[in-house]
Amino acid sequence: MRSIKLVNQPTPTSCTSACLAMVTGLDVHDIIAEFHDDWHSQKTNPAEFLKSKGFEFVTNTNPFSNIMKWGKVYLLSVASLNIQGGLHHIIADMRGDQEVILDPNNGKDGKKFYTGWSEKSENPLAVELRAWMVDGEVLVL
Repeated sequence: MRSIKLVNQPTPTSCTSACLAMVTGLDVHDIIAEFHDDWHSQKTNPAEFLKSKGFEFVTNTNPFSNIMKWGKVYLLSVASLNIQGGLHHIIADMRGDQEVILDPNNGKDGKKFYTGWSEKSENPLAVELRAWMVDGEVLVL
């Protein structure tokens, strides 16, 4: 099982590219160059990008289901903590004994970020994840 390492988003709107970098192990700047503009102009999506790189992505077809199963890795949509009215992508790694929430804003100077519900952080910028939408499951190689 390959561990997933946190990747910070280099720009305010590159959270999706950073999440793709986390699950693929590819450089975030390469993903931004190939994916970011087409994603923002709705010409592609994370599922298509991952499949083009040989990764399996199972899209959640039930927008009312936020169920995550142990042993899986998920791309989640959440309310942005830093852009009012915006959405944000994070990764939930459910393969261990407790959830690991990988937020591309974690560690960015002055940015709020999500943590897991089992993690108790003293960082005033940390926000416990309580609501999410499952975009899909990623098979991490």
